[in-house]
Amino acid sequence: TTLTNSPFTGFATSGILDPSKVILTGRGLKEAIVREEAEFMIDASQAGVGQPEVQLTGVRAEVNVFVTPLGGGKFRCTYIPVVPGAYLLHISWNTRQLRGSPYKVNVIGAFYPNKVAVSGEGLKGGLLGRDLDIRIDTRKAGQIGR
Repeated sequence: TTLTNSPFTGFATSGILDPSKVILTGRGLKEAIVREEAEFMIDASQAGVGQPEVQLTGVRAEVNVFVTPLGGGKFRCTYIPVVPGAYLLHISWNTRQLRGSPYKVNVIGAFYPNKVAVSGEGLKGGLLGRDLDIRIDTRKAGQIGR
C-alpha cells in the first residue's frame, strides 16, 4: 500500500549537544535587591535540545528560581531573595555545568531614599560661619550593603 502524500520530506539534526553555546544575559546573574524580582535569560537555541537546571544558594538561605520556557530554546529565569548576602548561582544544561558556573550573586538590602526624613531650623537658612541645626533620619530608609 502507498501512503497518502508520500514520499515525505524531512530533515535530520546531528543530535550534538553543546553547552558552550548557551548564552546567559541579565542583571540577575550578578546582583539582586531583597524583596525585588531579579531576572536573567538563558538562550540555548544553538546548544541543542535540552533543559536548564538552575539553583541559587547562600550561606543563610536558598532561593527558588523560576524557569519559564519562552520557546526556541530560550528561557526566562526569575527569583526574589529575602535575605541579603552572597549567593552562588549554579546553572547547568542537560546536567552539564556551564562555563563560569557557579556565578557570584550579591543580594543587597532594599533601600528607600524617599523615606529619609530631614528636619531642623537650618533648612530655613543660615549665616556664614554659624552652626546649622539639621537632622537627617534614615532609620526607615532601609540598610545598604548588608
